[in-house]
Amino acid sequence: MTGKADGTSQLAGMGLALAFLGLAMSGAEAVDAPLPALELRRLAARRGQVLQYLTITWNSVECLVALIAGILEGSVAPLALAKDDDLHLTYSHLGLDK
Repeated sequence: MTGKADGTSQLAGMGLALAFLGLAMSGAEAVDAPLPALELRRLAARRGQVLQYLTITWNSVECLVALIAGILEGSVAPLALAKDDDLHLTYSHLGLDK
């Protein structure tokens, strides 16, 4: 990407960041009213928090299914998977604290 003196390349980069955050902006809004860096950081933090909650939910269900499968089959492999999911849950909870 080549930089332009009028700052349009910075606005294009901001548009990509907004697209990642799930926000849609028309060309006029992107030029007339760019979001401040603090607002972008807040939106990114909120999106990360939502993704962490989805991860916790997914890993909880996966852990529960693995535990039930391990108990019903009498196999150690699903129980090991459940323990692995338990570790992922711990890491996800720690990620929310940051």
